[in-house]
Amino acid sequence: MNPLVKRPLLWSIYGHYKWEMVNLVGLSLGSILVDTASSLFIMVVADFLTHPENFEYWKGFVLLFYLAIIKFVQAILNSQQRIQTALFATHLRAGMCTVVYRKTLRTATSEFNLGEVTNLMQVDI
Repeated sequence: MNPLVKRPLLWSIYGHYKWEMVNLVGLSLGSILVDTASSLFIMVVADFLTHPENFEYWKGFVLLFYLAIIKFVQAILNSQQRIQTALFATHLRAGMCTVVYRKTLRTATSEFNLGEVTNLMQVDI
């Protein structure tokens, strides 16, 4: 693609960071699914405890193992989602600062020198 072609800002952001966005959406969906599985787990445990005639020890151990696995996966997904969100926000902010800095350098070359533009950008951003 020709780099001189002007594209809207959102399409440029999507084109450059699309895999980070896809990763973030996937982590978010996984986190939602695990939270839903935790809610289903509560229903299964309530059913297990309210029917003592079907009480078997192996079912209790399976439920305990299921709880441990779900909580472990939930912790990993939530922490990865937070890390990826912070990383994406940092990348997006750096990209926007670069665009603003480049545009400022192009438009303000006649009024300001490079040092003044750099000082202004450091204070503003």
